[in-house]
Amino acid sequence: MKAISILFRSIALVCYYVSMLFPRKSNRWLFGSATGFNNNAKYFFIDVVENHPEIKAYWIDDRKNTALVRKLGYKAYSRFSLMGLWLCLTSKYYIVDHTQGCIDFWTSGGAKIVNLWHGVGWKACLWSNPFHSVYKEKGFWANYVHRLFYPHLYYKPDLLLSSSPYMTEHFFAPMFEISQNRCVEDDYPRVKFMQQPQEYILSHIRKVGAVESENLISTMQRYKRVILYAPTFRDAQYDFIAESGIDFDDLNELLAENNWLFLVKFHPSTRLMPSQKIDRSNIIMLDKFVDSNYIMPFTDTLISDYSSIVFDFMRLNRQIVLFPFDKEQYNNGSRVFQMDYDDLVEGIPQTYTYHELKVCLQMNTEYRQSCNEKLWKPTHDLMIAILNL
Repeated sequence: MKAISILFRSIALVCYYVSMLFPRKSNRWLFGSATGFNNNAKYFFIDVVENHPEIKAYWIDDRKNTALVRKLGYKAYSRFSLMGLWLCLTSKYYIVDHTQGCIDFWTSGGAKIVNLWHGVGWKACLWSNPFHSVYKEKGFWANYVHRLFYPHLYYKPDLLLSSSPYMTEHFFAPMFEISQNRCVEDDYPRVKFMQQPQEYILSHIRKVGAVESENLISTMQRYKRVILYAPTFRDAQYDFIAESGIDFDDLNELLAENNWLFLVKFHPSTRLMPSQKIDRSNIIMLDKFVDSNYIMPFTDTLISDYSSIVFDFMRLNRQIVLFPFDKEQYNNGSRVFQMDYDDLVEGIPQTYTYHELKVCLQMNTEYRQSCNEKLWKPTHDLMIAILNL
């Protein structure tokens, strides 16, 4: 099996260098995400299709996801189809939210790689994450061989979307080990979508046939207050909900008394434990793959911990409550914090027990979290920056 893997990667590496020989058209843009038709790549793709007819935009994915995207009226092809392969070899721009692998690394030679990434936050990723086995120090020859056969893990994007000059300097540039002039500071495409009027968002949801989300929003609008609990995943995959101490029966009583709705949305990478089956009369556990960007514009309060969703929601200027009850365990066993946690969330209430969380939710305040310029300070236009590559 090891010999087959080496042979396969050797052939793939040859394909990568051969792909550099193909002429690439500047008006042909490919889009792809690590999580299907989702995230920043999805929303930038839709924006380009709707507002830039001079650009030929295509979604590249596996066969199942491209079939879904085509049903929505967009151009999409499987990376394994002949047309998909041709587009991968002749398109100038690969626009992704993780790595070229969202589209196809082995055909990306000579293309311009634009990485929109998928979260502003504290967590060390890629080159900044000492827990990531790929980026641990290796011996000279082992490192050379690893880079030769796994080049997609070491690539540097031509352009990286950041959210502010501060985040460029302290988070994004170090994470990819690139110079700051490769970063462009602009709002995330998914955040721009969330800031649209609610009627526009609803019309989009109807257009793409997201019936589950449309029905959920209709339910949400019947409650006085909607609270979304969206914790991030733990690399160690321990049962953090059990450790949180949340008494869901007690919480449900509070919700019912006040006509509040409590939504729970886990990260797609979270492995669900028995304790995480928590539906009650006023508590709804959402599917992990529901698009949070459809739900947040209709949400009054966000509860989270170390997730970048905190910073997305901040752009809506609504109530945020932090519940980092396992901060030390998370920092030591899952992800180190690349940036100071308390500094970036200054002014947002932090609760560490279920009792503190409950008290915070009961406080009758009109608390609003204003946007932190360290996190969000758009200074450039993403589209112009891409065209200038």
